[in-house]
Amino acid sequence: MGSDARRTSVLHAVGVLIDGGVPIYVMRLARAQRDAGQRPLVACDPASHMWKMLEQDGSGIERVQWTSPRLRPVRLARSYRSLTSIIEAHQPDVLHLHSSLSGLVGRSRNNDGRSVVFQPHAWSFNALPPSARPFCRLYERRFAHRADLLICGSDDEAEEGRRAGIAVPIRTVANAVDIEEFVPIDGADRAQLRQNVLGDDADGPVVVSVGRLAAQKGPQSLLAAWGHVERKVPGARLYLVGDGPLRAELEAIAPASVHLVGKSSQPLAWHQIADLSVYPSEYDTLSLALLEALACGSPIVATRVSGAQQAVATGPESAAGRLVDIGDVEALATAIVEQLLDPENAVRTRAAARTRALLFDQRPWAKDLVNIYEELAR
Repeated sequence: MGSDARRTSVLHAVGVLIDGGVPIYVMRLARAQRDAGQRPLVACDPASHMWKMLEQDGSGIERVQWTSPRLRPVRLARSYRSLTSIIEAHQPDVLHLHSSLSGLVGRSRNNDGRSVVFQPHAWSFNALPPSARPFCRLYERRFAHRADLLICGSDDEAEEGRRAGIAVPIRTVANAVDIEEFVPIDGADRAQLRQNVLGDDADGPVVVSVGRLAAQKGPQSLLAAWGHVERKVPGARLYLVGDGPLRAELEAIAPASVHLVGKSSQPLAWHQIADLSVYPSEYDTLSLALLEALACGSPIVATRVSGAQQAVATGPESAAGRLVDIGDVEALATAIVEQLLDPENAVRTRAAARTRALLFDQRPWAKDLVNIYEELAR
């Protein structure tokens, strides 16, 4: 056990530099641990978004400088030495490795009997070109035994791991949302919020997509589908809320009805004013932004990536939207149009969205993970 008043200590190794779901996930988890009496430590690069989040709102959460890993031998070696020094200095009870590069570094070392958790936050073999995927699957199988437990954010992600031949114990702890913060609003309150956010553009159908402007999230497919939506639903507008490497490219081809908002510190408002939320990801685990949209009662159109079926459902009594195949631009456009042109269905799916979100309440999610750490520390 940890030396800090015998509190269970957990070192989260976060190798990603960018903003997005992983830093948000770790931040929420570390706060839950702190509130439960555990000792969370977060190792991340000072240049990362994770570090900035901890600086701004990380009271009671220790942060440690870690040289983030990259797929270059020199950088991997530096990251390995840096993580080893951190572990020796802080002696955590549990090492939790978040994302593939953190897993690459953390599972390469001898952890001296310390409990190790690996969480891919979307499998590496989905992120790489098809030619590289067999190698990634082989790597995951070979190094699986270096972790005591593998945590997946959705049932689909866990099943993908099993199909890849990964034999380490896998536990699904589905990604979650704060259902008390992300809530629907209706009537005059919603109309006023739309006016505040959109000004003169408050009338007409509003489609929102919250996420990084990166290939993983599929914004190119959404823009390719949007021309058809414009023709079928005059006055519809699309708001891309987020930033990323594709922003300049998307701005160059976006028609007047598409607005690139940039990164927003208040995604809640965008979820609440959306008539429809679209998530055309190329791969994922269980999108936090998608769950937030559901919790705000927004109908969903999404691709069939890991977690989407689990979150949205497609049965006649529980459907909170529609799912389409990855990369099928025509089906994506058709689904958006059909959702926008069916007001009766919109009422049903708004109610179903909130109901689905209640299944992903953040409170039991946090309790499950806190209990897992206690089990591993013992």
